[in-house]
Amino acid sequence: MNRLNELDALGRSAIVEPALINLRLDERAQTMGLYFPPDPSSQRASTMGGNVAENSGGPHCFKYGVTTNYVSGMDVVLANGEHIRVGGQALDYPEYDFCGLITGSEGMLGLITSLSLRLLRRPPAVKTLLAVFDTVEQAGVAVSAVIAAGLVPATMEMMDQRIVRIIEPFAHANLPLDAGAVLIIEFDGYPEGLDRQLDEVIDILQTHGGKGMRIAQDEEERYKIWLARKSAAGAIAREAPAQYTVDITVPRSRLAEMLTEANRIGDEFQLRMGHVFHAGDGNLHPLILVPDPDDQDLLTRIHAGGREMARCCVAMGGSITGEHGVE
Repeated sequence: MNRLNELDALGRSAIVEPALINLRLDERAQTMGLYFPPDPSSQRASTMGGNVAENSGGPHCFKYGVTTNYVSGMDVVLANGEHIRVGGQALDYPEYDFCGLITGSEGMLGLITSLSLRLLRRPPAVKTLLAVFDTVEQAGVAVSAVIAAGLVPATMEMMDQRIVRIIEPFAHANLPLDAGAVLIIEFDGYPEGLDRQLDEVIDILQTHGGKGMRIAQDEEERYKIWLARKSAAGAIAREAPAQYTVDITVPRSRLAEMLTEANRIGDEFQLRMGHVFHAGDGNLHPLILVPDPDDQDLLTRIHAGGREMARCCVAMGGSITGEHGVE
């Protein structure tokens, strides 16, 4: 169930089986000048069926949307054994949006056996910017300012100092170890328009405390930056044998406020915690380190802290889960 059954370059579509790895699809699509935008950090290991079940996002969801925006059809086996097909490879069907209903349902409505997916043309040019801030709260304010200015980067990702210090020895991306927070902002599109967009966003970031601006000079440097970002969860294993990820989403205008609250809660419950998340769409991932999974007192504090973060998120008009689902 892990095959790529069809890749239509002219129609910009693919038919895949649910156990196909996300990265394998993207690698094949790239050979035809196409790509599949939803790119969760687990892209090297996560399956297309899992991405659809959780309606996964990823760094590029700020500009391009999440998995549901790229699912046009699916074959599903229902609980009674009945096989149905919803949607297909066309752009629109005269029926209820059953693809949208099943996407994100976490396997509760049926078992997916095949997926029809939309692909996009690869942008002709990409530029990746790294910006340094003294605190995550300061970086959060800067993110809100970029969005308020009407700019739409392809990605806006944030990592705090603890995460940077964990992943830099692994990724060797030349990340600043003394930074309170690091923003990764990427623009894509036609080359002629990228420099002007970068100049505008750099001006906004500097106005809000950004410094140490660095633009990736080649594809190798860009690859290392993204390897660092997408290796965060795995690199944490060097610090602790387990982790607890809080997956909350708030309105982007309240990002800095939620970061402040998350840090306060972490301190209150004496939790070792780092931030790595999709700043562009307000999807936070406080990662709580679990040095001893058998420490019941620690696990109690972790669960209590996670619940308190979820309460704060809901009070700000947010969601208790952005893309990882409810377990």
